[in-house]
Amino acid sequence: MKVLLIGFGSIGSRHAKVAIENFPHLDFSILRSSKSHQEMTDNGSVYFDIKNIPRDKKFDLILICSPTSVHLSSLNSVEKFLKKDTGVFFEKPYSNTIEDIEEIQRIVEKNEVKPFYGCLLRHHPLLLEAVNWINDGDFGVINRYEIECLSYLPDWRPNTDYRESYSAKRNMGGGVLLDLIHEFDYAELLFGEIASLSGQVGKFSDLEIDSDDFAEVQCVHKNAHGKIKLSYASKALSRKFYIESDTKIVIGDFLNNRLTLKSIDNNCLDEKSWKLARDDLFLSQWKKIMTGLSQKNFSMDYFYESTELNKKLIQFRNDSA
Repeated sequence: MKVLLIGFGSIGSRHAKVAIENFPHLDFSILRSSKSHQEMTDNGSVYFDIKNIPRDKKFDLILICSPTSVHLSSLNSVEKFLKKDTGVFFEKPYSNTIEDIEEIQRIVEKNEVKPFYGCLLRHHPLLLEAVNWINDGDFGVINRYEIECLSYLPDWRPNTDYRESYSAKRNMGGGVLLDLIHEFDYAELLFGEIASLSGQVGKFSDLEIDSDDFAEVQCVHKNAHGKIKLSYASKALSRKFYIESDTKIVIGDFLNNRLTLKSIDNNCLDEKSWKLARDDLFLSQWKKIMTGLSQKNFSMDYFYESTELNKKLIQFRNDSA
């Protein structure tokens, strides 16, 4: 199986590491911008210019892990290598403009490829168990939910200047609303499509960035509503959710990998925890990709759901500017 990885930053290099360690049969190629920043891989071919990749080469899987703002141009550059049922993986989000997402949709449909998406938390066992719990017939009617992801951007990558990261730059696709799209994605996994968004998003801290560093968004679904809170500027780290029905409560804590089920009067009914290695979720995602590549009846539903969510968040941010 021939694989091309575009982008060899922190995310791209982790994809390469996980793939090469766990799927040694892959014929792995990397297209990257420079020889600096990350060590080279000894597996497969490394290219620094798209023109150096043989034109007649066809790939079974292409991973787009370049900065968000150049996802479309990355896809355009490799369109000649696509064939029917080629897998195309997009690191989240798809793009920072609605126009680019619509063009990505057009290219995916035109070439009849299989799209995959990098919202990693969908593969977390804690979240998958939470889905089981709230879909249980005994959970009751959901009253509300709260989701938060609070972090401190300068600590994300201690050996790099946060001010130079794509997260710090709005025109590169940075900002909490898109960079932390995981939280909106799993809200849709748990409660269905987000029908409407309201609230605030913007830059409120003294971080030296021009992207949004805080968002507090009210989300309305068909049968649920809740609040999502995001921050780049909080030293009190948190990544968790709270779901309340008329009879029960589910609390998920991603930092401690713990899921708790309580009665509405606060009695513990069940609790589970997981020990995860650093790359376990990446490996789960890769297994999902490999399974999808072999499926004859590949579903496009999540592709359309996730691109529409990406567009809604862009529109919300534009309207809030």
